[in-house]
Amino acid sequence: MEKTPSQWARSFEVVGESCTPYIVTEDIQSIFEEQEVIHSLSDIKSGTEGSVKIENIGIGKVIYSQVEKMLAFGPVMCTTVGGRSGCVERIRITNPTKIDVKASFAIKSVEEVVTDPKAGKGKGKEAKGKKGEPPPVEGGAFSVHPENWEIPPHEHRYVNIHFNPTEMKTYRSSFLATVEDQNSDEQDKVLAFDLGGSGTMPCIALEQPTQRDQEGNLLIDFERVHADRTSSKSFIVRNDGIMTTTCLFDMPPGTFFTFPSKDSSLTLNAGEKQELSVNFCPVDVAGGSEEEMSSQIKISVLNNPFDKYYLKLKGIA
Repeated sequence: MEKTPSQWARSFEVVGESCTPYIVTEDIQSIFEEQEVIHSLSDIKSGTEGSVKIENIGIGKVIYSQVEKMLAFGPVMCTTVGGRSGCVERIRITNPTKIDVKASFAIKSVEEVVTDPKAGKGKGKEAKGKKGEPPPVEGGAFSVHPENWEIPPHEHRYVNIHFNPTEMKTYRSSFLATVEDQNSDEQDKVLAFDLGGSGTMPCIALEQPTQRDQEGNLLIDFERVHADRTSSKSFIVRNDGIMTTTCLFDMPPGTFFTFPSKDSSLTLNAGEKQELSVNFCPVDVAGGSEEEMSSQIKISVLNNPFDKYYLKLKGIA
């Protein structure tokens, strides 16, 4: 009996390809597009020979060091807990495979990454991207947002790393990016690198005067001045910090002391100092007898509630 076409045997070739999900970890320039990439932190010039410190990085500058495998933030102004300032940098996470990749991102202590088997031999890379709003500060000074991304094949996403120091000290943590369903023999595709940064605040010092009263306040003593005459003395304010500082001056009204910078401000660059004048102008003395007069100048620093000076003024008319 002859077979009909519908009864003929058919064969099909089935073809498939297996893929392992992973992210790019070796292309430093791709990961850190926005930051400067240097060979080592020792390439940064410092004031002390042989000294390698994160504080030597310029304010507002962020670099990636290949030898130390560290994304290092220059000095950043300290904020209160929960503050929204600080510094944020983005890195680029790329999926070079033909399948979707689910990546997770975390900030850990350096010790956690060293002992974490998932850390493998991953290397950090610099990336660039648009910066978003920082998440609330909880725990350490470093945080990451978002904590997860599902990246389509041959596409990339950006991850924000936030640095919000709350104290004047050096901070160290590590960034770790892991991929879901990654084989154990692909652990070298994990992205891991250190994070470093330092907190700072604007600060000043009064270079002159050096004399103090019994309460420990700095003192300008005009001594005896004739009525209807003027005596002028000065004090020197110096910016002892590494960032631009704005000083605010306040003085009570209705005294025989005059201060041209009263109720105003003074901005000093790092290391800069300026001399300011104060005048003692007694107008009248009751009964022709000597009279001791006093006042004070309050000097505060913008964005640093802890740096305040009270300059005592004293004179005899």
